[in-house]
Amino acid sequence: MTGEPDDVVRKEQLYQAFKSYCREERISIPTKQEFTETLTEDPQIEASRRTPEPGADQVPCYVGVRSRAS
Repeated sequence: MTGEPDDVVRKEQLYQAFKSYCREERISIPTKQEFTETLTEDPQIEASRRTPEPGADQVPCYVGVRSRAS
């Protein structure tokens, strides 16, 4: 989490990565809604529709988050 408005990650991408982490750690996987609610409790993170890549369509994203792959 960076809190930077230019750092944007697709919701689905981050949720899938988190689900993989949960499986590896053998912890329960929250629903996507629960994940979003918990993540956006941080005032630096927001859920919004953005264009994460130039020329792409707007998709549901988390703003203020950067993936390790970025």
